[in-house]
Amino acid sequence: MQIRTEGIPDKETRRLCKQALKFYGKELLGPRLFKNIKIHLVFEDLPNKFNAMCNWTDDNHTCREFLISVNKKLNRKTLLITLSHEMIHVKQFAKRELKDYLCSDKVKWKGEVMAQVYVDVDLDDFDDDEIREEYEARGLGDGPSESEETETLKRIHHLMRFNKREEAYNLMYDYVRNKLGVAV
Repeated sequence: MQIRTEGIPDKETRRLCKQALKFYGKELLGPRLFKNIKIHLVFEDLPNKFNAMCNWTDDNHTCREFLISVNKKLNRKTLLITLSHEMIHVKQFAKRELKDYLCSDKVKWKGEVMAQVYVDVDLDDFDDDEIREEYEARGLGDGPSESEETETLKRIHHLMRFNKREEAYNLMYDYVRNKLGVAV
């Protein structure tokens, strides 16, 4: 994965941000796709309601080049969580799970065309039992017990799958912080 940066974050180093993007990329993309992705990471002043934005910059059919604009005022924790979120969008576009329609407010998500919506989920409405019950109802069960790292990655995946984004990002943040050996 090639990463080009522009601008300087106020509270963190570009080096940490590049390390985090590479880590997220390796975890999300797989080795073949990872080496074909190009990211232009820009630190800038964004409107208060935005931490970051991710857009593809090549073509909408085989997205491999992306622009990630990040609010340069974010603290370390929010910055790492935000970068993980934007890398999920990179994965979605690169693997064709998500596609923007250029002349409308519609997107294609895993083959289904829908209006682009922004959902604010109250994460306090969910608990681990709900996730477990949902997986059992789908016949997926709890799965075999594996290493702590594999369990953490599975947990992040399950949380994302059930729209528990904030909890997933916090878990991902802790996981990356431990892997990269950075302190908050």
